[in-house]
Amino acid sequence: MKKILLIAGLLSLSQFNAQTTIFSETFESNSPTLAGWNAVDKDGDWINWSLSDDSSVAAMGFSGYVYASVSMYGAQNNLLISPAINLPSSGNLSLSFKVGSYFQSSPAEHYAVYILPANSTFTGNETPAFVETLSQGGVAMTKTINISGNAGQNVKVCFRHFLSEQSAIILDDVKIIQNTSLGTSETKATEQFEIYPNPATDYLYFKSKSKILNAEVYDLSGRKMTSQLSDNKVDVSNLQKGNYMIKLHTKEGEVTQKFIKK
Repeated sequence: MKKILLIAGLLSLSQFNAQTTIFSETFESNSPTLAGWNAVDKDGDWINWSLSDDSSVAAMGFSGYVYASVSMYGAQNNLLISPAINLPSSGNLSLSFKVGSYFQSSPAEHYAVYILPANSTFTGNETPAFVETLSQGGVAMTKTINISGNAGQNVKVCFRHFLSEQSAIILDDVKIIQNTSLGTSETKATEQFEIYPNPATDYLYFKSKSKILNAEVYDLSGRKMTSQLSDNKVDVSNLQKGNYMIKLHTKEGEVTQKFIKK
């Protein structure tokens, strides 16, 4: 009887939660969207994102073909832009991808991710949805970004590799997933964290369901600013007025949020 009740409960849960893949790119030759990707050598140095089937990346956790951007010959400014993607107007939307630095000894590849209108041209003044400098090399890491704020839009995803003079950055398995709640028990997804006040003057405070281990502040060019976490707040009084990104590190992963310094 207990087994029957357990199975019934699991079936009931499956009726109320659904996950749909909106977009998936593995960069393999049989991918139907591979031809729609556009690599842009923004700095004009003839070094750009390129497809690679280097078998050595398998040991890092990648598989098959990947996109790579080399940086050992100088600081880069390379864009890899997806084809247009129509995002649904409902549900919780997340963008995930695998990323890694080629060498363990030089991991500090710097990159940003932008969600752009499909008919736009990248200028460099856009606000990134995510930005970081990798701190670990030689391993594929899966990153996940909540892009629910772009629901209902026709967009393209732009990966920008820049300000790096390390080795190479590797990208693979780009996905956009829609999570929806179905049936009469539909509930709205709750936010995992909150920052306030926004705009901020002196301190930026945050609430989180997970313990915050570290906080990093970046300007829109991806430059890391001086910041220190103390009692769930960061002192932003030394920042110039403008738009910034704060990245919070928790035990469960990383979250990134935009904020304004006034």
